[in-house]
Amino acid sequence: MPEPKLSLLRAPTSAIQSAPQRVFPQALHRLRERSEDFQHLLIYLLLPIPLLIEFGTDPITLRNDEGQVMLETASSEDGASWGLRLLNDIDRRYPLLELEMADTPFGRISVTWVGMNDPRSPVTWQCLSS
Repeated sequence: MPEPKLSLLRAPTSAIQSAPQRVFPQALHRLRERSEDFQHLLIYLLLPIPLLIEFGTDPITLRNDEGQVMLETASSEDGASWGLRLLNDIDRRYPLLELEMADTPFGRISVTWVGMNDPRSPVTWQCLSS
């Protein structure tokens, strides 16, 4: 029986390519330098597709049945922080998902806020008075 080319039981004879040939920027402030297609790809990687479908948002166009865009994005003036809000048709005041990210001084990207809401759940307001 021929021996398999790669095996967990023996050491590889040559290096295995595990990193991309081209290194992409790892900073939000450099995201503006990327193509619009790349920026859209990043958004699609961050959004949970089952959540989009469950609440009637087309996962390709990010629009609802009426054609309204259900995603809002914003960034700081210098581009060092970036956020998105996935809206819903039930109550736009409470987005399904909020995500905020920021550049760190160490050359990484930090997730600074993640919020998820179920607009079908009951909302209770509690007024505190003295």
